[in-house]
Amino acid sequence: MIKEWKTDVKELESRGDIIIRTTEELYFPDGIPNIQRTMALWSTLVENCLGKGKRGIRVFGDMSAFFRRGFTKELFDYESCLGQRFNFPAIGICAYDSKDIHSNMTSEQIRQLQQYHNPAWLEDY
Repeated sequence: MIKEWKTDVKELESRGDIIIRTTEELYFPDGIPNIQRTMALWSTLVENCLGKGKRGIRVFGDMSAFFRRGFTKELFDYESCLGQRFNFPAIGICAYDSKDIHSNMTSEQIRQLQQYHNPAWLEDY
């Protein structure tokens, strides 16, 4: 962001306009995923943003850490509880590596994952 967009990231962070965290920090800060904690975090982040006059949040998540850490089942459970739309003003983009999906999920799980995400694109690189 600093180089490509010539943006002062520290300033954006200090104002609370962006929050940059790793997947581990956000989804399993104490070593294991916890769906209820994550959902409570999203809700708190949205409330804070709304309180600052924003319309909601946008989240981009790299989901590969779930696969690296052996949390495929927990990831699938998390995605399945979200549904296609949040019940709060949020837009979420989850990035998956097709190799992770095809080597860790069944065809049925992949189909269901596509149903949970609207829209979903699966491309091989």
